[in-house]
Amino acid sequence: MPHIVFYNLIDLDFEKKNIDSIEKAIIGVVTGMKELDLTQEDISFSFLVDPTIVSRKIPIIVIVELLFEKKERTFEVRERLANELGQAIKLTISGWRYMAGIEVAVKRFDPKKDGFYSIQCAA
Repeated sequence: MPHIVFYNLIDLDFEKKNIDSIEKAIIGVVTGMKELDLTQEDISFSFLVDPTIVSRKIPIIVIVELLFEKKERTFEVRERLANELGQAIKLTISGWRYMAGIEVAVKRFDPKKDGFYSIQCAA
């Protein structure tokens, strides 16, 4: 299950409607790539708050973590995912503010080599 982490957002980005718009755009990209074989329920997000980020001149950084390695998830697929995510984020966020830039990194993850633990806890 990929976990998508956003860095360097500003206060305006954290408005509920804006976060909802970002999530919707990201979900559309990820679920639209058949090679990933992922659903909306497979995706999780973190929008990190850094009170020192007050300038719109700092680029938004997006890291895709825990994208399990599979033969269909080639370098080309990960590169396409990074590009499509970057474009979707740019299109979405530019609807309410100026951005200095966007950087997207899609990291590989092999639970057999890197270690992984997961448990579902009852609510």
